[in-house]
Parts: sequence; C-alpha cells; structure tokens
Amino acid sequence: MNKKNKRNNIINFLSKIESLILDAILRFLKFTSGRKARLCVAAVTALITLILTIICDRIPHSFGNEELTMKKLQLASMLTGGKTKPIPSDILPVNISFDRQLTPVNDEYGIPCGVIDVADRRKLLDFLSRIKDADYAAIAIDIFFDSSMPAEGDTALFKCINGMKRLTVPVHSDGTISPLIDKKLHSNGDYAVNLISNNFSKYNFAGGDGIPSMAQTLFNNSHNVKNYKPGIFDNTTMILPLPVSLENSYTEEGDKVWYNLGTDILDVSTDEELRNLVKGKRIIIGDYCMNDIHDSYVGYISGPAIVINALTALEEGKTKINLWSMLLTFIVYFIIAYFIIMNLTLWKVIGWNPRPIMNFILSFIGVGAILFLLQLAHFVIFTEFHDTLLATTFLSLYSIYCQKLNEHYAL
Repeated sequence: MNKKNKRNNIINFLSKIESLILDAILRFLKFTSGRKARLCVAAVTALITLILTIICDRIPHSFGNEELTMKKLQLASMLTGGKTKPIPSDILPVNISFDRQLTPVNDEYGIPCGVIDVADRRKLLDFLSRIKDADYAAIAIDIFFDSSMPAEGDTALFKCINGMKRLTVPVHSDGTISPLIDKKLHSNGDYAVNLISNNFSKYNFAGGDGIPSMAQTLFNNSHNVKNYKPGIFDNTTMILPLPVSLENSYTEEGDKVWYNLGTDILDVSTDEELRNLVKGKRIIIGDYCMNDIHDSYVGYISGPAIVINALTALEEGKTKINLWSMLLTFIVYFIIAYFIIMNLTLWKVIGWNPRPIMNFILSFIGVGAILFLLQLAHFVIFTEFHDTLLATTFLSLYSIYCQKLNEHYAL
C-alpha cells in the first residue's frame, strides 16, 4: 500500500511539473504572438545563432559536417574564377623528403625491430650552421625529433638548434620530443581533425598547454611579438583557407616551389649565395611531398604547406573576426528567423503563387540552402568558412517553436 501511494505521489508530482512547464510555454507563446514581439524574438534568435556560430568556429575539433560543404565551396570558387595563390615571396620552403638517414627503432617493449628513415641530421646541421649568422627572419623546422628514436648526429644538431635565433620546432601530443632541445623553442605541431575521419579540419593557432602553434610562433618570431596572448576578437581556431598550393615542386611557369635541401641548396650554393637566399626569409623546413601528408577538403596537402597557409592567414588578418562578415551573417540569420516566425516564404512576399509541381520543387529550398549560399558568399567575398552545425541545430529547434506559435496564434 505504501509503495502504491509513493508511486501515485511521484506521478502527481511529475504531472504538476509537466503542467507548469506547458503553462509556461503557452504563456510565452502568447507573450510573443504580436508582430512587434515576433520581430524582437527574430532579432534575439539571430544574435544567439551568430554567437553559436562563433563558438562552433572556435571548437578545436569538428564533427565532420563541414568537409563535404568545403569541397563544394572550393569547386564553386574555382568555377567563379577563384585561383590559388603563389607562395609569399618572404617564405623559403626547404624540402627534406629526399635527404634521409637510417636509424634503429624499437618496438613498444624496447626490443630492436629494424631501422627507419629519418631526416638527415648531417645535412640539417650543415644548413643551419651555414646560415646561423645570416639575416633570416625566422625558422620553423617542421620535423618531430622523437625521443624514442634517437639518431646519429642528434647531439650536434640539437646543440646548433639551441643556439639559433628565432627558431621553433614542433611538439606533438602523441609523442615526446627529445629533452636535448630547449623548451623555449617548442611550438605546438598538432592539427585538429574531425571526429568522423582522421582528416585535417581546423587549425588551432593558440595551440595547447600554453604552447602556441607553429604558425603562430613563426609569426611571433618574425614580428618580434613577445608574451603572445590571443585577444577576444582572435579566432584561436578556424577552418583554415588553403589558397597556397604546394602540390608540385615546380609552377606551370617552371619556377621552383620548394627547394630540396641537398640537391638544390647544399650541393650548389656557396656560403655567400646561401646567406643571400635566406636573407629576410621565413624558412620552413619539412617534408613537402613524401611522409607528412594530410587529407583535406582540397585533396592531399603536406604538413609544411598547412603551416604556410596558416601563416598566410595570420599575415592577411584572417584570424581576426571580420565585422563586415559578422554583420552579413547576422542579417541573413535575422531574415531566416523573421520569415520562420512570421510563417512567410519568399513566394508569399513577392505575391507569386507557384503551380503544385513548382511548389514541390521549391519546398526543398529551405534553411539549409540559404545557409549554403551564405557560406558561399563568405568563401568568395571574405575567403573564410564558418562551421554552422550549432547554428542549424538551434534554428531547427527555433522552427519547432515557431510552428507551435503559429498553430496557437496565427497572424
């Protein structure tokens, strides 16, 4: 008997809670039923959707929803005359794909299991020693010096690296860098991937664990920025535009895209020629065509090429929130929110009454299509892309609310 009473009391309590919630919803629906109230709701909805878009942009990882959209936008941009950009003249890409040496490697139990090829320490040391006193802008060595795979020549190379000015080397969350390298030279070399597939998705400029990204560190070193801290209007994470293509070693005009460390630099350059080559340049050393390759919305791209595009974005101010872009986004969100809450369609506004077949076709042109056009405008005009996952989810919930509102208080 007591159990039955307790169950009835719980049911009654839940019924009261349900009644209060439904009553509150109905009151809110009535409160927002007027035209002016609906206008205010649409404006607030647009603002919330804009904030959610900014938040989604800054989430380090993505859910993979943007990859297909980015491929479509890239294709649309190419069809509208969009072109790739050349490598900035102050960047010197140095390729170590063909300059390798063998080093012993052990399994997870420390038992030797063979050898693996790594970047040639002797050639790296030779290159850095010859430019040590040159007037270069900054150096990024996009090579992970894993402490579990020491190689012959590490000690001398790392001593030289520690004595270089404005130089940085990457650390990775899935490995431990050699303790022989000065921690002051560390930068974050991780790339954010989406949660569906292991494809390059977003670039995290702020890095992690208080260590800025390689591109941000390279930017700071070349511009003498001390004690870097991202500002409130900085996009610390963003879906990176990839306009600079380093797909081939030569351009269509026959110019070098990157320089092979051995054959193009060390074997043919005198010390004076080498100093002139690096003068005023930001030198990015890495594997441009063999091992350090990532899948992206433009196809396969090397790790150093990602760093170059991230550095280009920093130089062009793409990491700053664009107020004109945000204004355009807010206006479009407001129009969407206003049309939904007022139960309007474009055809009603212009007074067109389409035939049943045409009405069926037009029914597929909804919020998703409008958001894609917005993304296309951002991509073409501002060369940027916004992750709208949270925005579309919120607008879907908002459309349910508007449906109930128009059911109870039709205009």
